[in-house]
Amino acid sequence: MTEEKIMANTSFEGPIRSKNNYKLYSTTASTGVEHDRTQGFGAAKDARRYYLYEPFLQRPILNANLDQAYTVEVARAGQKNFEVLGTNMTSALCTFATTSAGIDMTTAGADQDQGILAPHLDNAGTGETDSISAWSGVQWGTENSVEWECSVMLPALDNQKVWAGLKLTNDQLVATDANQIFFKYQTDATNSEAFSDYSYWHLVHSIAGTDYISQIPVTVAANTPYHLKIAIDSDRKATIFINGVQYNITSTSGSTGGTAVTAVQKGVAATKSAALTNDIPLSPTGGKMADAVTSQTLSDGGTTAVVKFTNISDGTGESSVKKVDVSALTSASDGTACSRVHIDQIWYDIGGMRVALEWNATTNVVAAVLGGSAAAGNVSGHMDFRSFGGLKNNAGSGIDGDIDLTTHGHTAQDHYTIVLQLRKTF
Repeated sequence: MTEEKIMANTSFEGPIRSKNNYKLYSTTASTGVEHDRTQGFGAAKDARRYYLYEPFLQRPILNANLDQAYTVEVARAGQKNFEVLGTNMTSALCTFATTSAGIDMTTAGADQDQGILAPHLDNAGTGETDSISAWSGVQWGTENSVEWECSVMLPALDNQKVWAGLKLTNDQLVATDANQIFFKYQTDATNSEAFSDYSYWHLVHSIAGTDYISQIPVTVAANTPYHLKIAIDSDRKATIFINGVQYNITSTSGSTGGTAVTAVQKGVAATKSAALTNDIPLSPTGGKMADAVTSQTLSDGGTTAVVKFTNISDGTGESSVKKVDVSALTSASDGTACSRVHIDQIWYDIGGMRVALEWNATTNVVAAVLGGSAAAGNVSGHMDFRSFGGLKNNAGSGIDGDIDLTTHGHTAQDHYTIVLQLRKTF
């Protein structure tokens, strides 16, 4: 026997009243998880609040195209509230999606190309009467109980970074903005900070220069819509939602890694962020970036392996990015897995920056430093350590045998090519 529960299947003479709004919910039958499906800020708008909603009825275009004379067709077709920007981004790369609703933004296709969506930047954030749009002219201060939300869908999960939320700049790096709160997904740490697990959405928030990274238990899948929401209360404390499910926020600080958090359970209060810095005018932004970094295994035999790494920098750099995963190297003939490597030889050509090769551990240990500086120009060389048995892994707690790489003093167009000859131990 089943019971169907129906509420308010009745016509009323007057309006339905609620002190704290009302919402549309759905439930996943297999799990019982409830999803808040309300679009916007509740089914009824509060007269004490200010609302902006952007359905993208026209395509965002480049600032330069938007500033053209209105007789130019591309300028007439573009919308005034948002613009696209980023490395090699063009107006033509933002189109109306053909297989789903919304706009379709792609990068130009080369390594490190970017597609960023932001409020029109002319006079952005000044609050002056000549601001192009309220999206940039109105101050979205942390003290104003701001709520932000958007929907995104990724066509593929290949060598990319995606970020969306409230920031001071358009940059995807955790370390760039001292105050921020945004969602981020990335397939690797190249030109970015390292995450403990790259399969999940993460929430990054920073308070006066202290960073926090929440690893949200939502695995990112291609061609799947994700509705992202940030709500900041009157105490400047934030809470977050993905696809209508509310998640806790970590209080553990850190600029890398990520602390696993859980969904908020029914009847249990959400763990919100600490109070964000007061009176910080954040701006809505989102973007996608590709990397210009390659790793290649040239040979992988019974006792030795040779690997090659390259990088053409956009100025972002790399921080403790895993380059050699010993567990992925060929095992010994008896099946014993490789557990360590010694560095026997290094060949390198580096322009502009310095590169540190590191033994991965709880606290990484530098194995070698290569390169010079911008003033030194190109630096190349060959280092042979075989006469004394190679550079041995001397890392301590947390050692796993892997080799990481960090760049220092990097600027746009700096580069490196590095080849390592490795000797395996089992």
